[in-house]
Amino acid sequence: MLTQDERISKIEKIEGNRENLYRLLEQLKTTLGIIPFVGAGLSIPFGFPGWTGFLLAQGRKARINDEVKKRIEAGEYEEAAEDLLEALGHRAFHDDIENAFGNHILEDKELKGVVSLLPQLTKGPIITTNFDHLLERVFKNAGRPFEYVVWGAKSDMVTKAYHQNRSFLLKIHGDVEDSTDRVLTRSDYKKHYGDSDPFKIDLVNVLPSLLCQMLISRPVLFLGCSLNQDRTMAILGNVVKNHQSIAHYAIVEKPSQDGELSKKARYLSKHGIRPIWYPEGRHDLIEPLLEYLTEQLPPRMRPGQPQLTRNRLIYGAHDTLLSHRSGFYGRREEIENIVRHLSSDEKIATVTVSPEICSVKGAPGIGKTEVCKEAIKRYLLANTGKRVYYVELSEARDEAGFLARLVEAFGFSQVAGRDVFLDAIRTEQGIIYLDNLEDVIADKPAIELLTLLAGIPGIRVLASSRETLPRIAGNIPIRSLGIEAAVQLFLQEWKRSDAGSILEDSEELRVFLEKDLSCHPLSIVLVAAQAYQYGSFTLLRDGWNKYSVWLAKLSRGQEDTLSNLEVSLSLSFNAVLKELQEAIELWGVMGLFPEGLSVSAWEMLFRDIEVAKEMREVLLRLNIIDVDSQGTLLMLAPLRQFILDKAKRKEDGLNSLMLADMVYPYFNSVAKEAYEHMCDETHMTTLDLLLTEFPNMHHFIFFAGSLGGDWPRKLSNLSFYLYNYYQFNVLLGQEILLYLLKLQTANGLTLSIAHSSKYLGDLESRLGKVDEAQGHYKDAIELYRKERDNLGLANAIKSLGDLESRLGKVDEAQGHYKDAIELYRKERANLGLANVYQSLGDLERARQEFKRAKTHYIKARELYIEERENMGLAYTCSELARVSHALNDLNACDKYLQEAIVSAKASNVPSVVEYALAVQREIRS
Repeated sequence: MLTQDERISKIEKIEGNRENLYRLLEQLKTTLGIIPFVGAGLSIPFGFPGWTGFLLAQGRKARINDEVKKRIEAGEYEEAAEDLLEALGHRAFHDDIENAFGNHILEDKELKGVVSLLPQLTKGPIITTNFDHLLERVFKNAGRPFEYVVWGAKSDMVTKAYHQNRSFLLKIHGDVEDSTDRVLTRSDYKKHYGDSDPFKIDLVNVLPSLLCQMLISRPVLFLGCSLNQDRTMAILGNVVKNHQSIAHYAIVEKPSQDGELSKKARYLSKHGIRPIWYPEGRHDLIEPLLEYLTEQLPPRMRPGQPQLTRNRLIYGAHDTLLSHRSGFYGRREEIENIVRHLSSDEKIATVTVSPEICSVKGAPGIGKTEVCKEAIKRYLLANTGKRVYYVELSEARDEAGFLARLVEAFGFSQVAGRDVFLDAIRTEQGIIYLDNLEDVIADKPAIELLTLLAGIPGIRVLASSRETLPRIAGNIPIRSLGIEAAVQLFLQEWKRSDAGSILEDSEELRVFLEKDLSCHPLSIVLVAAQAYQYGSFTLLRDGWNKYSVWLAKLSRGQEDTLSNLEVSLSLSFNAVLKELQEAIELWGVMGLFPEGLSVSAWEMLFRDIEVAKEMREVLLRLNIIDVDSQGTLLMLAPLRQFILDKAKRKEDGLNSLMLADMVYPYFNSVAKEAYEHMCDETHMTTLDLLLTEFPNMHHFIFFAGSLGGDWPRKLSNLSFYLYNYYQFNVLLGQEILLYLLKLQTANGLTLSIAHSSKYLGDLESRLGKVDEAQGHYKDAIELYRKERDNLGLANAIKSLGDLESRLGKVDEAQGHYKDAIELYRKERANLGLANVYQSLGDLERARQEFKRAKTHYIKARELYIEERENMGLAYTCSELARVSHALNDLNACDKYLQEAIVSAKASNVPSVVEYALAVQREIRS
């Protein structure tokens, strides 16, 4: 059997392949990468038919086999489908599609091979001609579910996502479960493309417009495509004719006959495609070729690299979430117990409700998480394709925090409440791993949620916790390492420390590990890392013992016994002081970034980059921090808690206020930047940074809220700028605002209470919590009146009106809009005034009172023009076009359409441009 290198060499030797492989790899390394175009060839190995095979089979069934065969030989696939539809009838034809391409074909199949590599090759959009759900399943199993899956006339939903290179799947021929928007027959193509002639495409139509845009602006990699003369190739040929600089790629079978090869090469060239050939019949070479491409990408370019969040689906046994920095030693019995829990259908050690939960208990640093990760890895190796969701519960505190992290892990909408979430996962089959469950054990509603979660058929829960769950879960205790594993780990870390002396297994070493370090994994890793400072094992051991005796003499609480981990942590602290005192500052800051300190945050917080690099290297060398493939600095929870406890006690020059003062300006600047640039392109960059940092910001708010002094006011100011982010992460936003409301109430911050109440009302309105939203809006209104903040009052009244409008309470909504108008006029706030008229127009349009709606929209339009607010103007003119069309005033309709498009383009916001164009298409259709 050929090795992978030999197989790649075989491909590179084909004329032209080496150069095209180089070009493709260079494109993959760019920010945008490539767009995979996936054909039936990637689905056929899983039991789905190719389109040609399907049409021929249907031809035999309809007894028009010869006619269908002739059509296909002439490249008339659309006409063949039209003939079959006519011969079989609509119901039978579409039933056969569902029978051939339905989800039942994938049951019990391992999703491996070429298709399983796609999540590692691209992070943006994918195009497919396939009806089946193979790609959806592969990307979900890889922990990267598509943000959108669209087809046919629905494709206008993703234009903004395309411009932002976000992950979506464009199914240009439709989906197996939706017969209404499939594109199969000649009449279907005419409907969706504007003409049956592929060279007379109407780009006003959504599908060809988006497809052409994607083919023009970014290289495509064709995979599993026959690349015969069909509609897609005709469109591509038409595009290339007008944009000759475009170059796409295809991994394609090389014809064995020279004449056929020349003909195929010329055909691909005319369509702007650079082929990467593989020998005829050698489809097995495609997989190693894609593996080669993914391996050549730098770590930051690999789409499969996890983001900062750990709340997500684990994509297989080799997911970096399951990696161990110091390797993995021993723990055979515990691993077997956990894998048995993950694999067994039997009920496990429970007294009452939930035999599906199993908790893993152990002291800090004993390795609970590492053991669970290793068990999950071994389980996935033996059960390829099974789903395991990783949920980090550190500082989740209560049911709201628990639910927010679950929703994130499953990739569900942030407006999913508890019951909606529990109902949604009933279709899921898998394991949920909860890390640091102890952080929610004290909250009864959180434990109720856990119990309900584990009661769902097909769901099994594994939790690591410092505390047990009596009467709810079975318990697997984690002990210290066995002595053999402890010796291996210590020797490995000693060697890594580069102590300058060779250390071998000895009785002296074993006694130290058992008697002094208690074979505690984190203690071993920390102490062994200091070897380079001592030079010999004897000096290191003596130093540890002397420091242990000194610490033991310090006054301690009645139940506060000195542990080997505390000694080891303290010794590490002294080692940092000895190496570079300034590095303590980085250690302290890391305590406030539990989800990791990104490269950008690290560089902004520590302006002297050379000193910052020295700090980082010291902490890395002493095993206090780790760094992932994206350069993010990470730290274990016990190390984080140790340094924050020191700061809380104001020891060794550290204090909590100092750390909070260092970090606050960074979080505040990120939030403020995103808030102030909410209407331009800068907003997308700053919002992306905010989205990345928000888990840390969330932790910081709860940390700083306990510091007293001026912090409630400062955190209230920070929250004011987070309004836009709360709309993206509704559940965590709700958790923060509820906490801040308590803080603000305790400190009498009336105006801040008003802001938080209004923000919370907006989130609750989105969550469908109508009564709670109305209550918070009314609280905000009362407080804004008390503070004589007319602008805040107007905003709250308008929001209440919007909620009532949604509920169909027309009179109440109109009354609140009237009050808001008076306040906006009084404050000369024309944008607020325009927004109210816009809402009034929407209310009347929903009631089909088009003349009244038009009157309100015209008032809004005038104000937007006066304020030069192009985004609002584009939206208003779009709605004016709609109501003018409904009133049969076609001249006004055309006028407003043109104004909407011009204003949208002037706004420089892609989503606004697409909205105006979508309205244009809607009206013209």
